[in-house]
Amino acid sequence: MIRALPLLTCLALSGPALAQGAAATCAAMERDGRLGPLTPAACRCHYAVAQDVLDPDIRALLFDSWLNGSDTAKQVEALKPRRRVQDQLENMLVTAKARCS
Repeated sequence: MIRALPLLTCLALSGPALAQGAAATCAAMERDGRLGPLTPAACRCHYAVAQDVLDPDIRALLFDSWLNGSDTAKQVEALKPRRRVQDQLENMLVTAKARCS
């Protein structure tokens, strides 16, 4: 699993999590014990930040991973250009720290 956020886990690919939304995704993470020290409200805040700062392909991977707990490190590593992915994930961390603290 890749830890794109210090407190939230992983990345995966498909469309169901995009349709589920923040509440359902964070509820699934809470139910499965994957929220760590985050509250459901903080999870929803991180979800909103991801919606704002990530490109659709990266966002789909992240949200589906959060919903399903899938390990998709290889799919993330296959995204091009690599620097774009790294920059967006770093931007998400900084933005989430500012908005969700």
